[in-house]
Amino acid sequence: MDHLRQIVGLSAAGTTRLVDKLQADGLIERRASLADGRSRAVTLTKAGSKSADAVLEARRTVYAHALAVLSARDRKQLARMLDAMLTALTPDRATCELTCRLCDIAACPQDICPVELAALNAEKS
Repeated sequence: MDHLRQIVGLSAAGTTRLVDKLQADGLIERRASLADGRSRAVTLTKAGSKSADAVLEARRTVYAHALAVLSARDRKQLARMLDAMLTALTPDRATCELTCRLCDIAACPQDICPVELAALNAEKS
């Protein structure tokens, strides 16, 4: 819950209310954490996964429409520029978590994500 609170930028009480609402809607469930028996993990239910997938698909559709006007060369150039900008805007892990909270991990896995790589580089420094 504390990790989620940091990512969504809510107070502890606000995060609890959010989780309570999502649980009441059947989108998430609380489970005992495997790492620490004193804490609870929040996981998506099947309905929650379906809802998240629908959000990602809607976003992909909007992006595809916006990018359709660009040539393949322009899209590659835009990708390079966005990588540079995202790297410059990620000075630490906390910023990474905020930036990537709505990411499509399948489209941008952590091993190539410029934000994740910038956070890892900052942690090494």
